[in-house]
Amino acid sequence: MNEPLVSIVMNCFNGETFLKRALESVIKQTYSNWELIFWDNLSTDKSKNIFLSLNDNRLKYFSSEKFKILYVARNDALTKCNGKYITFLDTDDYWYAEKLMSQVQLLEKNENIGLVYTNYLIENTNKLFLKRKKINSEIFKSGIITKFIIKNYYIALLTVMIRKSFMKGNLQNFDSKYNMLSDFDYILRFSKVYEIDFIRDIMAVYNQHQNQLQIRNIYAQAKQYNEWFEDKIIKNKVFGEDHDFSYLKKRKVYLNFIKDAENKDFFTKIKDLFFYQNNLDKVKLFFLLFLPRKIFEKIFSLT
Repeated sequence: MNEPLVSIVMNCFNGETFLKRALESVIKQTYSNWELIFWDNLSTDKSKNIFLSLNDNRLKYFSSEKFKILYVARNDALTKCNGKYITFLDTDDYWYAEKLMSQVQLLEKNENIGLVYTNYLIENTNKLFLKRKKINSEIFKSGIITKFIIKNYYIALLTVMIRKSFMKGNLQNFDSKYNMLSDFDYILRFSKVYEIDFIRDIMAVYNQHQNQLQIRNIYAQAKQYNEWFEDKIIKNKVFGEDHDFSYLKKRKVYLNFIKDAENKDFFTKIKDLFFYQNNLDKVKLFFLLFLPRKIFEKIFSLT
């Protein structure tokens, strides 16, 4: 098989804890023609030293001139990519050895496919139960899949590989205005235009821990989600009006409950929860109100 170049974008800000594992998962790939664009967002820990200690000319180090929010830095890293295909791996996460090979083979077979995603594990060793959970691949869809993923979004950025030639126009970059939702927003927009395919096998592990951007900023995430929903769904109708937006609305209500509960007394929270729609989120929110935060996060995930 002809081996086209794959560019791997790895953004880093103080990622020393898991960095070596992430880098080793790239080096151990069965597919060899790749470059890793390591974008150091002015880390103050040992991340740079860990990266530079590895002797592989496919590892390319870049550094921001000033600190930038994640998806501004992600867009900067994209300008350094030379590959036919683009993929992403954060310092917390890691890949299985066949990840790149399996995706390149699929993309090379069909030039109409713009993006390939895979199954993955969610790993959280701090939890008491379900320390490792896989995504139910029975829900995976291929083709023009906007109507499916807008009803039940399940694609993780660490699993995708994108055809670079399709990253043009308003798909050239991530919308960094919504820094906590940028990959979600991008893949939804991409799915409107290009065919997407999937690999059912688990090819990546998403490491969930308490220092992640989304978990640390759950209240800011709620505010941003409100703004994104108003902008993309209500005002500009980016995805039209004929889709089932119930999943997005449900997510919006859930995040707003968490955000608003912070400033309400206990009895008001209970009253609000009583009128909350009966679903699994209601169960989770019930325990959020009654359990200490540290214990809650041992059992559930906020995101």
